[in-house]
Amino acid sequence: MIDQVTQASITNTPPPLPQKKKKFWRGFQITVGIIFGGILLLKVVAGLASPDLELMRTDAFLRSDGKALQVTNVGRSTITINDITVNDRSDCSVSTLSGPASPMTLKVGDKKMLFSSCQIIRANVKTDQGSGSYSFSR
Repeated sequence: MIDQVTQASITNTPPPLPQKKKKFWRGFQITVGIIFGGILLLKVVAGLASPDLELMRTDAFLRSDGKALQVTNVGRSTITINDITVNDRSDCSVSTLSGPASPMTLKVGDKKMLFSSCQIIRANVKTDQGSGSYSFSR
């Protein structure tokens, strides 16, 4: 008879209540994960889109001042340089011997010498194929 009582109490238990909070939080976590994953993917793709340029800081006019920059197109197609910013400062102008530095088109293997009014520590280059940031030691 004891077995019948325990059997009856097991069958008479109410069904569990639906847990909407867990479903809500689970959906929220999935949504946040997708958003952050998308942002990370965009950052990776943007990093891969940097132009195929090689920048080398040199000295201008046989002085040891680090105010010249040699830019070489090492990619597989022509690149147009739209803007170059030195040291993230607007007062550091960039030019060539023949005039302003941008816009400038470089075919594959072309080299151009650029001259700045400041010692070049960092150069940000914007091209038609993306942007790139280059740093140089003192």
